[in-house]
Amino acid sequence: MLSEQSVSHLLVKLTNLGLTKYEALTYLALIMKGESTARELSEFTKIPYGKIYEIINSLCKKGFISLTSTKPLKCKAIEAELALENIKKKINNQIDEIKEIIGKNFNLWQKNERKEIGIIEGEENINSKILEILKSKKISIISNGMIRNVLLRIDKNKFRNKDITILLFDENDETKKEIKRNIRAKIKNITKKYDVCIIFNCKEMLIIEEFNKTPYSIKPSKAIYLSNTHLTSCFSHYLEEIFRK
Repeated sequence: MLSEQSVSHLLVKLTNLGLTKYEALTYLALIMKGESTARELSEFTKIPYGKIYEIINSLCKKGFISLTSTKPLKCKAIEAELALENIKKKINNQIDEIKEIIGKNFNLWQKNERKEIGIIEGEENINSKILEILKSKKISIISNGMIRNVLLRIDKNKFRNKDITILLFDENDETKKEIKRNIRAKIKNITKKYDVCIIFNCKEMLIIEEFNKTPYSIKPSKAIYLSNTHLTSCFSHYLEEIFRK
């Protein structure tokens, strides 16, 4: 006879394999009692009699018990080694199926899993997102100077064949010349000052708050990341209107 401690331990292990608590109780009851009727199992396990037939049917499908009689209904436990082999095969089949599905769709899901809106904190994380957005063919930047540090340290060869538009708030001609030496971009000076830098492509936008006022520094504390084509499209039209003026 199994001890109470052994029964509790086995119940946990069996439920970890995917059996419900009632299924695990019924299987252990059949191991201890041997062949039993539904009524006997209900009385021994204290499982409601109306529920026991559903459990017996489920355990048969899972390969843990077998029926020995239908009138009256009787069943017995399948040897643990064989029962566990049955569930092992089922788990392996499920794993193979999951691997196949994920393998076929992983890259597609990775592209679509980005959140539409989120907060990015820390200079390193923000700079990484800036560099990621700068990989796009068409880039627009509205900046008060924060972005210069990033633009000036990037290999200009990486900016070939890119359509870059930059609005700089109150920047002098030397700053513009310095940026143009590194990248080919349409640059327009704007006198209105904001404490944010906005960088976006056709799908994504990063709104960065200014943290340090020191020239040529980029130490923002937070940035808002948006993935919304309608919003980025509106900003693109805004820039086009400004460049027409």
